[in-house]
Amino acid sequence: MSSKAYLVYVHGQTEGESYLLADATREEFMGVPCIKGTYRPNTSTSHWMAGRVTYIPLDKVLFVAEYESFEAYRDALKRHYEERSK
Repeated sequence: MSSKAYLVYVHGQTEGESYLLADATREEFMGVPCIKGTYRPNTSTSHWMAGRVTYIPLDKVLFVAEYESFEAYRDALKRHYEERSK
């Protein structure tokens, strides 16, 4: 069974910074409310953060998009770029 994928958009130094996470939960880290999840890079599995637990402070989160699986996320991304190229 595939786990759900969560695309977390955050306030960052770049426009549209986001993190793709598996097993996302809400937890506190050092007293700060966060979203905790396992980082999944969009393309490269050799990304230095791949498979690492990531904490994102809730005050940095703009919104979270939930997908039924990583395949569903990839399909939505593919449809998005196909639509933009028309």
